[in-house]
Amino acid sequence: MVKLSFSSLSFVAAALAGSQLVVNALDAFISEPMKASLKEAKYCFAMVIHHDNNKKYLISFVAMDTVLPEFEPESFMKIMYGDKMIEYGEEMKPHELVDPPHIWFPAPNMNAQYTLVLFDADAHVPLVRHWIVSNIEGDKPGSSIRDPPPENNYTPYHGPTPPLNSGKHRYVFALYEQTTANQTITPVLEDTVHHRAYFDIEKFSTENNLKLVAATYMRAEHEDGFEGNRTKK
Repeated sequence: MVKLSFSSLSFVAAALAGSQLVVNALDAFISEPMKASLKEAKYCFAMVIHHDNNKKYLISFVAMDTVLPEFEPESFMKIMYGDKMIEYGEEMKPHELVDPPHIWFPAPNMNAQYTLVLFDADAHVPLVRHWIVSNIEGDKPGSSIRDPPPENNYTPYHGPTPPLNSGKHRYVFALYEQTTANQTITPVLEDTVHHRAYFDIEKFSTENNLKLVAATYMRAEHEDGFEGNRTKK
């Protein structure tokens, strides 16, 4: 069996993006052998299809290793740090990530509420949570994420700050649909700012009955003088 690298799949996806032939080619393109190869390489992937004037086109594959389960995306996220939009696997510098981004997504269910999670998938300890916002209104996601009331800001934003000599880290944005409105996320934290390590995303989503509907990621490595939350040189 030929093993397929994420970079080669990204290249093919980029070449196909916008093509009217993509819709007809999807089933053949994402064959069972390809899926098996990806699993063998310890990649979980998500196929993301955007809708633009009723035209469907393949955007990319998302390599998440084993930090998220396979899922069928029902939405996508537009993530902006300043005037820079985050693409899949975008490489960023910590000084660009000090302030929380502006995020928008088309809600699969306008009447539902959503939870957004940002975590470090490559921390030296099990996952580290960087940002969690709950009870995001499906009909106004932008403002719900940008200006959440304190009770919905489960974990205040902290910019990525990879340790020195730890390489490039994947920072994963995961969007979940809630089954209930105005949900109290558990476990209830006495300190929402500190003790962010040892985060278990699978346990968190299961215990809160959250359904994964979209995900993407960016990459960043250590930068001297930047420790998140406006700590600068």
